[in-house]
Amino acid sequence: MKKFVFDSYAFLVFLNREPGSDRVRDILREARIAGQRLPMSAINRGEVLYSIWRKDGRAGAQFIEERIRNSPIEVVLPTIDQIRDAAELKAQGGASYADCFAAALALELDLPVLTGDVTPR
Repeated sequence: MKKFVFDSYAFLVFLNREPGSDRVRDILREARIAGQRLPMSAINRGEVLYSIWRKDGRAGAQFIEERIRNSPIEVVLPTIDQIRDAAELKAQGGASYADCFAAALALELDLPVLTGDVTPR
């Protein structure tokens, strides 16, 4: 099974049943069956939660928080090196700061990022 770093948008695609959600569901299912954990930066987890909170309130965010906890997603706290790398990526422009944390984690782990268009980058 191929591993990915989960960007917040890929997880939101799954939660909102947007185009590509079947692919994300399959990746999560395969990881669960294989007993693998799929990394997501804690910054991206926060982005998922505030997006849901704005849409569905505190109860919705708490429900999603529980879903993340029970999923094969492994929430990874950013290291000092990842913070520096994310800042450097953000300084180069083009991506949101949260997206830069997904990219910094992916660089550190040498894994592709599963992102909004549900294809690895």
